[in-house]
Amino acid sequence: MYLKDYLEQYKDKKIKLFVDMDGVIADYIFGSAEDYDKKRPLYDSIKKLEEISKMSNVELYIFSATRYSIGFKQKQWWLDTYAPFFKKENRIIISREENNMTDSSTLKAQYLQNIKRDGSVLILIDDDPKNLKDVRNLNEDIVLLKDTVLVDDTAMKLQDVSVNRINEDILELRRNGASPKKVSDKYHTFEDYIDIRNLWFVAYCNERSDISGKSKKHYDEETDPMSNFNDDFIAWVNTPMGTVAQHLKMKYWDLLDVPEYERGPKYDGYTFEDSKKRIMSLFTKSK
Repeated sequence: MYLKDYLEQYKDKKIKLFVDMDGVIADYIFGSAEDYDKKRPLYDSIKKLEEISKMSNVELYIFSATRYSIGFKQKQWWLDTYAPFFKKENRIIISREENNMTDSSTLKAQYLQNIKRDGSVLILIDDDPKNLKDVRNLNEDIVLLKDTVLVDDTAMKLQDVSVNRINEDILELRRNGASPKKVSDKYHTFEDYIDIRNLWFVAYCNERSDISGKSKKHYDEETDPMSNFNDDFIAWVNTPMGTVAQHLKMKYWDLLDVPEYERGPKYDGYTFEDSKKRIMSLFTKSK
């Protein structure tokens, strides 16, 4: 149900609507928290909130947190530029730096707990389940809504288009010689996910060094045009269904305590789906 329809049930009451900023009206996928001016506005959500700001019984608030106090100025500029209908006096931006770096979800929950209750219906829209959970623990009277309430059925149908746009942006980064490794989902970058995946792989190989190996050369390095490692090496696990190999950066070489071979295993044409099946075969318990 779209938010405007949802609010109709409270048409005879005063509503105080608190809207999170990051991930709700400002896209958290691209850019860093320190460069808030580069955050992409989520125009569909902003447009819907602007409509709601015109409802006579709704008082609209921005309800956001910032790690450092410098975020006040950056977020105010962003709101002035992309969502000026949020009144300046209704922009609540809490600094973690000024609160001993307390978690933002705790600060938000405590702030709402201390708001004077005047009979208004209090509603919070947030994209972070942890924020919603912590607010609920201290504020049973507040209506909690996920950011998806700003997306109507038509917008949902456009979700695939948005994903395609993100993929196109990532490809454009590569075409321009830039790395997408710093692209973030708000919590971690691609680089973070790759690093943790590689560390898990190294840890497993070390645990099962009897079926693992590493090499600085491909099996057919002299004839394979794709054999340029570019500061990589190859590591592998021999599963019950066949070999699964992976390229790793040299920074993992000394961490990988497995037998070293002159060359890696011969590629047998396995696909990504084959890799998953081979990895799953490692979970098979002997009877």
